[in-house]
Amino acid sequence: MPVAGFVAATNANDGMSKYLDESYDSEFEPRTSVSTMSNAMDVGDPSNRPRVEALYGNDLMKMRKELFGFSLNDNETSKVMSDLSDRHDYLVCPHTAVGYAGLKAYQTEFGNSDPGIVLSTAHPAKFGELVEGSTHVTPEIPSHLQDCLSKEKVSIIIEPTYEALKAYLLSK
Repeated sequence: MPVAGFVAATNANDGMSKYLDESYDSEFEPRTSVSTMSNAMDVGDPSNRPRVEALYGNDLMKMRKELFGFSLNDNETSKVMSDLSDRHDYLVCPHTAVGYAGLKAYQTEFGNSDPGIVLSTAHPAKFGELVEGSTHVTPEIPSHLQDCLSKEKVSIIIEPTYEALKAYLLSK
């Protein structure tokens, strides 16, 4: 599928967005992560970075031409969540807000008005208190999520080996 570009949007843990900036002139430097409202993005040394670099043949300049790095702090994330709720009656989780803001920044930076896709992985109800704090709207918990929340948690301890995991999975 032809695309105009890809956005690597992150929260305040902005090491990757800095690394993708053409003015950054050194190798990637792992950092200590900071806690944010978009906690799945709280990574100081992204495990997917080497895979992305390999896709580009470790050619950092080529990677920087096709990937746009972007970061957003918690205050800005909250504002995006509020704006989407107020203007479009649409609730998003903090992670989706970061991705959406990254798309908008990309479109502004490059004067691109083409449609964009924001990959969203969490329902706003998963972050209900944060969403409500930003939007003053309580997200409704879908019935299938409510069903999961009412189930008893079960933990099974297995040896930390491939063979033990394989044996467990094949026994089910």
